[in-house]
Amino acid sequence: LIQQLIAADVSAVVFSINPVTQNINEIVINANLGIGESIVDGQVTPDTYIVDKTDMTIKSIDIATKQTMSIIANNGTQSVAVPRLMADQQAMTDEQIIQTAQMAMRIENQTKWSADIECAWKDEKLYLLQCRPVTS
Repeated sequence: LIQQLIAADVSAVVFSINPVTQNINEIVINANLGIGESIVDGQVTPDTYIVDKTDMTIKSIDIATKQTMSIIANNGTQSVAVPRLMADQQAMTDEQIIQTAQMAMRIENQTKWSADIECAWKDEKLYLLQCRPVTS
């Protein structure tokens, strides 16, 4: 399988169960600007959003100070500084948070397992990049 690399505005790692507390009624979204490499590789502290599964409301928003983000470059990817005006802003809009959580719920309902998901937003469109069962 070959996938096109999405030049994401925002990327996220999503858990359809809270991986820290094991709360099955919480969806946890970790998000950063740019492509997801910075999150997956642990290069940044991402924003963390928690969504209540029972009513799809945002329970908490923890905005990280974003210093770097990964972008697509000529020879692959590169880490660049986040523009100062964006560093303390929420990476995802509230609407994107809810739509991402809804996607996680659809995946969990279809697969019948708690999902660990990688996704990206580009031009207001949500892309599912990868999905696997949550492992502890």
